[in-house]
Amino acid sequence: MPKINWMYLCDYAYKDVAGKTSIIGMFTDINALQLPTRYQQLFTILEVDKIDSETFKLEVVISSPSETEITKRIGQEIKSQGNSGKIIKMTMIYAFYGIDLTEAGEYHLLLFLDGSCIHSIPFRVHLLNIKKKEVRV
Repeated sequence: MPKINWMYLCDYAYKDVAGKTSIIGMFTDINALQLPTRYQQLFTILEVDKIDSETFKLEVVISSPSETEITKRIGQEIKSQGNSGKIIKMTMIYAFYGIDLTEAGEYHLLLFLDGSCIHSIPFRVHLLNIKKKEVRV
């Protein structure tokens, strides 16, 4: 069975050709001036250990405070990469663009393994209460 070593929610993540992982702008809260609002992009990055012969499907999705999936599930089938019993480390990066946030509260980035939820990263959306300055003429 694959093992998730770590998983982060951030503004951007990538792995360069030399294998160096970069995680930019980790966060737990989003402040909005109004709701609904559209959040431009967020990424999740995770490291998985798997035995080379294992096959499985990983998927991620975002759910709202009312527990509705607000994005499409994105993911991929991880295929067998041999049969020697060797453990392989894999870095997986998933991107979400143009996410509609319609309510304040606790959202969750959910990770599914073969259809079962195995991990959740909570993040909160706050509606800011900013009073507009009165302009006197």
